[in-house]
Amino acid sequence: MLYAAAIAGLVLALAVAWRWARDSERRRSQAFAAGGRALGFDFAEKADESVGAALAMFGDQDLIRDHGANLLTADRDGLVLRLFDWRRVRSYGNTVRVDSCSALLWRERRDGLPDFSIQPKSLRYRLDRQKSDEDVERMWPRRFSRHCFIDSEDPQGLARFLAPEAFAFFLDRHGASLFYRSGWFLFFQRNVHIQPSQIESFIALGRRAAQSVKPLSEP
Repeated sequence: MLYAAAIAGLVLALAVAWRWARDSERRRSQAFAAGGRALGFDFAEKADESVGAALAMFGDQDLIRDHGANLLTADRDGLVLRLFDWRRVRSYGNTVRVDSCSALLWRERRDGLPDFSIQPKSLRYRLDRQKSDEDVERMWPRRFSRHCFIDSEDPQGLARFLAPEAFAFFLDRHGASLFYRSGWFLFFQRNVHIQPSQIESFIALGRRAAQSVKPLSEP
């Protein structure tokens, strides 16, 4: 009898939690639809195929599935910006991990800029680090390399685009990540979900991250 009551209580708790999560997601979608449209963005509850195709370029061997929701799209300064809630399901051996955050995606080809990513160091990175990673880390300022890492097939070429302000930007913003693949930028902050009131500031932050990566000859 007690066992049956415990099972019933667990089922009820799970149902309540599911209902709360669903209602929370609906309220967030409604808030972003209203807030985004007020700022001149188009809104879609689910990310479209163009976002999915772009995100596929940023995947790795651990990625199981990408999912985008609450998509806001607008043309700013000749760039089509896409802001959305990003959910990544990844597999690490026998463990499945789900990460979610707000993300900003846009296409902006930079002549001579090699593909790269700048990310905060994770425990997994520290455990899997290879000797070659250590050699590349020595190219960057020591304080930066203690907290962040850079992945690129052409670190020497990338070094021509990394001025001190680029390193300072990511040091000052713990959790910020910037990816560049085939002319596409992707910016996000780990586990950070912005509110509608933060749409413009988040876009400005992502653009500043990309602008900090520029040829050293530029002012």
